[in-house]
Amino acid sequence: MSGLILLIIALFFASPAFVGILPFAIFGALLVFVAIELGKHSFKTESYIITGLVAILSLVVGLVVFYAVQKIGKEELLRLIFLTYRIFNNLDIY
Repeated sequence: MSGLILLIIALFFASPAFVGILPFAIFGALLVFVAIELGKHSFKTESYIITGLVAILSLVVGLVVFYAVQKIGKEELLRLIFLTYRIFNNLDIY
């Protein structure tokens, strides 16, 4: 367990070239194990409707972000996110 924590910390501070060495299958396997752990804990909830809605919403948002990155490119998407942040930051909603 401690080795996994150290690996995650090392990847967090690693350069993009080092992360590019790792095959995508490793990241896919990590996502599967995380999904299994989240699934185990979702059965312990009091509201299955809210849990189901959050699961569906996260799936849809993830697919939309993936599609947006594939269509318009990572740099353009980051620019749009930053622009949206600046717009919402300048609103007088407080």
